[in-house]
Amino acid sequence: MRKNALVTIARMTISFSLIGLIVYLYRDKGTSMAHIFINARHGVIVSVLLLTLVMECALALRIRLVLRAQEIFVSFHQALTVVMLGFFCCNFIPSMIGADIIKATYLSHLVKNIKGAVTSIFVDRLSGLFVLVILAMGMSVYAYPYLPSPMVVWGIWGVGCGVFLFVLLCFSRPLARLFRPFVRLMPSEHIRQHVYDLYFKIHCYRERPRCLVKFSLLSVVSQLGNFSLIYLLTIAVGVHVPYTLFIVFMAVISVAVIAPSINGLGIREIMFVTLFSPYCGKEHALAIALLMDLMVVYMGVIGGLYFSLFGQVRLSALRTEAATLKQEGEHE
Repeated sequence: MRKNALVTIARMTISFSLIGLIVYLYRDKGTSMAHIFINARHGVIVSVLLLTLVMECALALRIRLVLRAQEIFVSFHQALTVVMLGFFCCNFIPSMIGADIIKATYLSHLVKNIKGAVTSIFVDRLSGLFVLVILAMGMSVYAYPYLPSPMVVWGIWGVGCGVFLFVLLCFSRPLARLFRPFVRLMPSEHIRQHVYDLYFKIHCYRERPRCLVKFSLLSVVSQLGNFSLIYLLTIAVGVHVPYTLFIVFMAVISVAVIAPSINGLGIREIMFVTLFSPYCGKEHALAIALLMDLMVVYMGVIGGLYFSLFGQVRLSALRTEAATLKQEGEHE
């Protein structure tokens, strides 16, 4: 518990320190920021918020396909409930991993298969990250002349190579055997067995290439769809950035917010200002970041309401069970 508290404090410190820096740097820009929002296209912003709900249906379809590959079947409504629970948890739990644990715990209640639920959430997350880095790597080559620094490309390709290596590790047993000595360093046989079980379940997806292709395509649709909606937000505040360059920047930001923070708070705003300022000015860059924050909070609220109405388990019970499972794993 003490370790978890220290991690939470560290995340809050990072997020609020960066937010404090933003507030300090923009302390004299209140009037200009208000002017940007007053003159924004409010109809476009409202339309984007409504269309965001439609786009998240692709995530529900992806989870259904990931589960179906393990011969676990859920309805679209159940899959959408898992997605909405994830949006809510990402806003109010200071850890993406913690949110995924709660999603896996709820999913295990639905399918009565703990290992299948954990594997599905893991593969779903990995699929989204894999498609994200592919888009970023491809677009970075095209948009290279417009990028503010070569370090952006090096960062994208560095993360991309790491993700590719991890995917190869998951689907190539000869490569995985090279890492067996590291598994043996784990503190208990129980944990090592869980790792082996998880690996073999993930490896089984290799035998279902059609499912892999389908949920990878859904990941592409979901990522491009969400990025396109955010692009409409930039247009709503009068910013016009080349679409390919925008995709590269959004991919970089999406990877950056994985760093320790409260759902990317602080990191997201700093990244928007750093990347977009040369093309639209600092005030407009921050305005885009704040609209992105609005989308995140909006989806969290909608997700919480949806889960409270249609979820089959109380959230408090899920948090308690997830914490218990995590503590048992640490003790073992």
